Amino acid sequence: MNKIILSLCVVLLASSCKDAHKISEDFDYGKIENGVYSNEFFNFEVPYNQDWSVKSRDQMTEMTEEVRDFVDQGNFETTPKETQINFAQLFALFKFPIGTVSEFNPSLIINAENLKSLSAIKTPKDYINETKILLDEGPMNFVYKEKPYSITIGSKEFATMEVYNQDYNITQEFFAAIHHGFAIAMVISYNDDAQKESLHKMIDNLKFK
Repeated sequence: MNKIILSLCVVLLASSCKDAHKISEDFDYGKIENGVYSNEFFNFEVPYNQDWSVKSRDQMTEMTEEVRDFVDQGNFETTPKETQINFAQLFALFKFPIGTVSEFNPSLIINAENLKSLSAIKTPKDYINETKILLDEGPMNFVYKEKPYSITIGSKEFATMEVYNQDYNITQEFFAAIHHGFAIAMVISYNDDAQKESLHKMIDNLKFK
């Protein structure tokens, strides 16, 4: 797995570095049906472009393990044991199947993080600001296009920020909401306007039930 994919999710994984409770084994990872990802626990659903490639649960587990290896190599100030706490990858969507293209692969990644022991995080902006700190600690070179701000997606308040990854010439937009004591974190990644439009069309149709 190349560092582009790792950079999409490592900051969300690395933020689980506090002493907190692990995700339960019977945690609701959601389901995929008729071009819609839905999750009953978080009460939301998001339609996706069925021409894109959805990562399976096994593939997402493999991605998470590779991110932990990346973290363990000293790229972030966390350890594999710590990064296993609180983090659940819910949904990962790529324009092309992983391994079929050598160039950049646009993506939408949705994760959940238990905030029970992260007492400093009270609002979506708190979570986005923590993400910015972790980005600054990492090996990538980012340019922040503007300060984090609040938006509404599917009747839910999200905080968001847009960053440009100079190492790989890609733009990443981070979104975070607080729901049921968890942060719901989304990252979209693209390198042209057509990719951006396709990704925004999906997340703009996210709905909370």
